[in-house]
Amino acid sequence: LSNRASYVHTCDVLGLLLKIGVVPIINENDVTSVDELMRTEDYKINFSDNDILSVLVAGAVCADLVIILSDVDGLYTADPAEAGAKLIRTVETITPELKNSLNGKSKLGRGGIQSKIKAAEIATSCGIPVIIANSRRENVLLDVLSGKEVGTYFKPQNRMSAVKRWIAYGASVKGTIHVNEGAKKAILEGASLLPVGVTKVVGIFDVGDVISLEDENHVEFARGTPNYNSSQLNLIKGLQVTEVHKKLGADKPKEVIVHRNIHLLEEEK
Repeated sequence: LSNRASYVHTCDVLGLLLKIGVVPIINENDVTSVDELMRTEDYKINFSDNDILSVLVAGAVCADLVIILSDVDGLYTADPAEAGAKLIRTVETITPELKNSLNGKSKLGRGGIQSKIKAAEIATSCGIPVIIANSRRENVLLDVLSGKEVGTYFKPQNRMSAVKRWIAYGASVKGTIHVNEGAKKAILEGASLLPVGVTKVVGIFDVGDVISLEDENHVEFARGTPNYNSSQLNLIKGLQVTEVHKKLGADKPKEVIVHRNIHLLEEEK
């Protein structure tokens, strides 16, 4: 899912399988260590368990609903083992306060409640509702699909475009571009990133890879797909567009990243 061409191909294959009545079973490769994949500086993997993988696949196939099964009935106001803990039936929006209040892992597997809430956040921001329910409940899937009140329901938010979904959640981050305060302000206001705003390049990446954008305080505020690879960008960082054309040729784009290919992380909040 991390490579754009492979992502589109995966979407097409999954769509065809569903069309002919085949139900794909997809599992995260638990045998492969994430450390093996982190080959370059600032390379970040976007998922590490089946909760996250499930919603990335849901986004790829434009699913109508994601059902995440756990060993508890859903999201509670406190630890379900504590007296007085109440099941939350509906979550309108996943807020920072909600995420900060969660801790711990479930007894089975690596996907704890934090992972499930993160998965729900990804899915709902892509316009897909999520239900977290207890796998031990008899006929749990049939009850959900029949419209019965089961578990915790997370309401969908505004749907992102397919490209923005892939940039935000589907791809691994291959490197980081550090920008000055002026460039950050312009990007947050809807502008593209120009070479003059780039102060530092970290990692090795190609044109079209997903990279992280960080400000002068090393805080990530956006992600995007650059028009230049890391080697080229190191040559032109801090330069005006006229200087870029003199160094690399007049046919090169003036933008390091066009705004339509930038996902603001603040949009998730």
